[in-house]
Amino acid sequence: MMKRLPPLLLLLLGAFCASAQLSFPCFDSRLTALGGGNAALSNGVAWDYNPASLSKMEQPILGLSYQQNLWQKEMGYKSIATAIPIQKAGALGIDYTHFGNLDYYQQKVSLSQGLTIVEEYLALGISLHYFSIGTSDPHYDPKRTMTLSLGLLSHLSEKLSLGLNIFNPTPLLSPHLSQEWLSCHINLGATYSLSPDLLALAEIEKEFCRPMRLRLGLEYNYSQTLFGRIGMATKPVLYTLGIGYWHKNYAIDLAIQIHQVIGTTPQISIYYRF
Repeated sequence: MMKRLPPLLLLLLGAFCASAQLSFPCFDSRLTALGGGNAALSNGVAWDYNPASLSKMEQPILGLSYQQNLWQKEMGYKSIATAIPIQKAGALGIDYTHFGNLDYYQQKVSLSQGLTIVEEYLALGISLHYFSIGTSDPHYDPKRTMTLSLGLLSHLSEKLSLGLNIFNPTPLLSPHLSQEWLSCHINLGATYSLSPDLLALAEIEKEFCRPMRLRLGLEYNYSQTLFGRIGMATKPVLYTLGIGYWHKNYAIDLAIQIHQVIGTTPQISIYYRF
């Protein structure tokens, strides 16, 4: 017999269906720990939010990520991603994320390409996203949709980088297209090296029909392999922290989000570079 969802989960899923909006967390726990800022970072699996970051990919990479929501296994986001450099053509990345169980699920598959336009200065990227929602109820057919995102990444100096990502730009061209499921997100961010061991991040995010959101983060390099991170976001207020361990070809990142209503949400990401 199929395991039924807890009442709390059914309530949350009902609220989700009412709002009819798809939302997936950051794949990279490093980004999560830095307040969710993602537009101006270029390592790990940052291409999940800004495909232009693939332009800096020098080695093939494989990543796994898991985020646990409300301490319910049915509310976990499970992800896998990989990217391969392409000679003179940046890199190609693909990632897959699954949420839920047989009673209710969401899935996302993305194919991304990043390319350097001006060496050491400007990179562009594009991602194609496929989304699906399904339930065990035979009266409801699975729903599917597709969209894209466009990214730009500029390294203005050794210390300062700027990034721009536009997710689901179709509402900008056709206000009635894809609004049922997906709203348009515009993220504009910057990173600045305050010292060789301290990186600061700031980002603004605008989602159509919602207030502008601010994300801030700091990353401290304790050694060549150990990192400490802290961050926050507004509207709603969210506090984040995490640690990272990078050694030779592999990395492990841990993050915790502290939400004013739903409490703590842990996340772990593991990467291997070939």
